[in-house]
Amino acid sequence: QLCMELGILASNIPLEAAQNLNTVITYLRELSQAQRSLLSEVCTLAFLILVMPATNAVSERSFSALRRLKTYLRSTMTQTRLNNIMVLHIHNHLTDQLNLFEIGNEFIKGVSHREAIFGTFLSTD
Repeated sequence: QLCMELGILASNIPLEAAQNLNTVITYLRELSQAQRSLLSEVCTLAFLILVMPATNAVSERSFSALRRLKTYLRSTMTQTRLNNIMVLHIHNHLTDQLNLFEIGNEFIKGVSHREAIFGTFLSTD
């Protein structure tokens, strides 16, 4: 299946353009959903290449972070919650920029009785 789809891809992209991964990804993104479904194995392969760590150090850091997060107190958390905490920990350079007052106030506005329980968060700025 993959060999056949790679042949189709090769016949639609010039050889010099196929040498560059960015060009192939751009081509796949520009396809319609129906066309993309015909090249499903190629799309899966491209996705795996894009998410694959460039070095082993990235995955080693992830396991080190997992060891730090999964402490005795958190040993009963579900897999979903652990995954979410890992994403927050690994991308802490982005989460440090979040405005927690806005997030807290948005949470309170979601349901009417939350404001009676939590009040509102006031920014210290």
